[in-house]
Amino acid sequence: MKMLNLKLKEIPLIRDSSTFLWFYYDKRREIDFIFKREDGNYLGIEVKYKPEVFKRIEINKVKNYIILSKDTFELEDRIAIVPISIFLALIKSSDFHL
Repeated sequence: MKMLNLKLKEIPLIRDSSTFLWFYYDKRREIDFIFKREDGNYLGIEVKYKPEVFKRIEINKVKNYIILSKDTFELEDRIAIVPISIFLALIKSSDFHL
């Protein structure tokens, strides 16, 4: 019986160019998650599990943001601050089964 020598390479999902989820950071800013919507637009998701949160996110290609907080609930034009408990109760199961 002949053995086949297969070289398998593990490629993390986050490095796949077709992935739906990224993160961003530079010297001044970071976004915990950047979600690519079906329409091609990006949604920034920042986790700030604190009683008070500050809106200081601004990345050119990301137009809308959700900031997940401990208790704060605020809705503005492009930023929604939502308690994590409410966010988790409203999201559907992932189609990607991470």
